[in-house]
Amino acid sequence: MYLTYFIISGGNMIKNRIFALAIKILIICIMMIGTASANPPIVLEGSVTIDGSPAPAGTEVKAMYGESVVGATTVDNAGLYSDTRDNRLGVPYGYETITLFVNNIQAQVLDLSDANAGDILEVDLRATSVTSSSPSTTKKTSSGGGGFSAPAVEETTTEVVEDIPIEEEEETMASVADVPAEETPVEVVEEEVSQSADFPTIVGIGSMLAAAGILMRRKAKIE
Repeated sequence: MYLTYFIISGGNMIKNRIFALAIKILIICIMMIGTASANPPIVLEGSVTIDGSPAPAGTEVKAMYGESVVGATTVDNAGLYSDTRDNRLGVPYGYETITLFVNNIQAQVLDLSDANAGDILEVDLRATSVTSSSPSTTKKTSSGGGGFSAPAVEETTTEVVEDIPIEEEEETMASVADVPAEETPVEVVEEEVSQSADFPTIVGIGSMLAAAGILMRRKAKIE
């Protein structure tokens, strides 16, 4: 009797274990189906250079949306990123615009508004880390995806001397000409000298006329 009881009890335990195992398998399958139905990420891949040279292994490439990192990977083979299964750069579907950085250097702003979930996009990254400037000239460089690099632009400062307009100069000369000239002492002295020089002449002529009158009177008395 006891033997029959243990056989029946053991059979029930085995059934319970099988039932529990089946429940676990069912739960795992449901989770896998839910994960598979979610939108797969957008994968970015391509070449990557820094200052025109292939980016070395270990270079960090990351995608950011605002201040949040939405995807990151490292370079395994120089000059390439996201080229193997283990270092794929995936970005969750749903972002319209992201910014790609190479070693914290902004390389490109990427528009994903037309991309679909699961798409693989080839994006070549060009990063520039060297900039130079001097007090007299300023060089500006910019970089971006697609292999485009803007040439350096030099800005020079030219000193311009403002010319005085001719009309203002003529008005200034006219105003100077309108100022009456002061009489100089030299002219006054010359006038006084000329007046003093004419005085003896007048006195002499008067004396001669007086003498002539006296002579004429004496002559008249004699006659």
